[in-house]
Amino acid sequence: MKSIACMARIMRGVVESEVRSLAQRSADAAKEINELIMASTQQVESCARSIAAGRRGTEARRSAKTGSARRACHERKSGAETNAV
Repeated sequence: MKSIACMARIMRGVVESEVRSLAQRSADAAKEINELIMASTQQVESCARSIAAGRRGTEARRSAKTGSARRACHERKSGAETNAV
């Protein structure tokens, strides 16, 4: 009987050790996943800021071009009206 009890204790020790090892690996993997998510989130936010800045720059250039075109058109109209008089 002692040998069965002894074997059971040994097996229990082995199982407990494996459970602790798996728990540690799981915790390490969770930490790594969290770090990857944080890095990915930062990259997405950085890209979003770059895109927004690019859009603002494009809109500013477009607005400037539109304003120049409107002024030129207005100047042509004013010139044509002056010449017509």
